[in-house]
Amino acid sequence: MEYCRENGLVVPIYSDSLTAISWVKKGKINTNQERNENNKSLFYELDRALWDLKEKNYSNPILKWETRLWGENPADFGRKSGNKNRELRFDTENILFQNEHSWKQNYGDV
Repeated sequence: MEYCRENGLVVPIYSDSLTAISWVKKGKINTNQERNENNKSLFYELDRALWDLKEKNYSNPILKWETRLWGENPADFGRKSGNKNRELRFDTENILFQNEHSWKQNYGDV
């Protein structure tokens, strides 16, 4: 989101995680993880990201990546279990059509 803001890119950002989408939209995380020395750097990054969400204006819509329709999210780079050696393939034309349809349903014609 920061890269898009800095470069004037107003494009949808996709996540296959409803939890992550919720955290971004609400501007807060919901975790039972206690802060400690071992996760200090992680919470530092989370705090910084949450501060950015509150203080900066982000125009990018955060949308759900439809894994069932489009396959694995390319941002996962095959890191999910069972996908380590599988080549990532997806139908770009179909994704663009589905994204346009989803965009129009959510935001109308621009």
